[in-house]
Amino acid sequence: MTSIISICNLALASIGKDSINALSEPTVEARACNRLFAPARDALLQAYPWRFAGRTRSLAEIENDRPGEWAYAYDRPVDCLAIRGIRSTLDVKGDASVGGVFSGGASTSAAGMPMTPRAA
Repeated sequence: MTSIISICNLALASIGKDSINALSEPTVEARACNRLFAPARDALLQAYPWRFAGRTRSLAEIENDRPGEWAYAYDRPVDCLAIRGIRSTLDVKGDASVGGVFSGGASTSAAGMPMTPRAA
């Protein structure tokens, strides 16, 4: 597997800068890599539905702060960068989708069904 340092060094080489040995080095290059690597990685993971980066999970139900609008509310997993889709847990084939939206830290279902997100 390619390391963060080797990815950073490829980027640095492409712009004619010196390579680094660690993100903690007291150099401009290391500080820039340390600051920019994670946001760039996360943006790329969100930009396309990479199969290796997806995971299907059951969500934990939380207090519904909009009961007139939604039947259920669910907490977003901490490591979830983007929700690719939501389906009913009863939908074992993944063919039928249940309408849902992600907003304000919770996934909600207008259809009144428990949901499982496909997250990046």
